[in-house]
Amino acid sequence: MKKICRIIVFSTAFLFLFNSCKKDAVPDIQSKISVLIDTDLDVDDAIAIMYLLQRPELSVQGITISGTGMSHPTPATRNALGLIKLAGKPDIPVATGDTIAINSNNTHLRPADWLSYANTMLGVDLPLNLNSVNDKGAVDFLIDFLTNADKPVRFVEPAPLTNLGRVLMHSPDLITKIESVYIMGGAVNVTGNLQSGGVNNNPYAE
Repeated sequence: MKKICRIIVFSTAFLFLFNSCKKDAVPDIQSKISVLIDTDLDVDDAIAIMYLLQRPELSVQGITISGTGMSHPTPATRNALGLIKLAGKPDIPVATGDTIAINSNNTHLRPADWLSYANTMLGVDLPLNLNSVNDKGAVDFLIDFLTNADKPVRFVEPAPLTNLGRVLMHSPDLITKIESVYIMGGAVNVTGNLQSGGVNNNPYAE
């Protein structure tokens, strides 16, 4: 029952997002805000991505996949390609990160059911995008993009910060090319939500 409810909510959100923003004025391309989305492609991330892709004032320049979060990299990459196809923007670059966190081995503590929900997008069928994933890994893609960017870029980070962390470890000067970072940061002074997924020995993770 819980899964069925989540599918209904997910599908309803898609329908709502596709019918929003139709009357918004489209800004000149030079005035659009450049955005990079770094995501582990959980279901809530998918809804956020669809919303951002419909915003006329934003220009999504790329989507990178973090393999240290709530999806495995292969299905997450496939789902990202499907989402941009569904949004009518199939040519946005998608690049895949690895599964090794910077200083943690706790990725094995992710609830198995949650991984399955994210990998399968709760059973929602996304269209096939025949475009290939970017041949560079996520970190190299971000380094190249930021190096060549002619104006600062906003990061949207509904994911572990592994890819961005590795970028700044490799090329710390690129921080000047980042205007701001929007983070889904998890719990600080309260317990996290993994307990509801059956993980009892990681009390603060979100």
